[in-house]
Amino acid sequence: MQWREGLPGRGVGGGRPSAARLRYLEAASGRGFTGEEAVRTLAAFRNSFPEMTETEACEWLLREWNE
Repeated sequence: MQWREGLPGRGVGGGRPSAARLRYLEAASGRGFTGEEAVRTLAAFRNSFPEMTETEACEWLLREWNE
């Protein structure tokens, strides 16, 4: 079913954000971040810790904020 590879949400980029990313964006908004600031902050964090997936980075940030 090679035609599926072209659908949104398949592979890198596109598609719906993960549940962890949505939770992170909601928490960031609650802390006064704009959407753009939250995305830039997550990108900077991921650049600093490239061994983490986006989901792991979101979950780590959420845990830190909840402590």
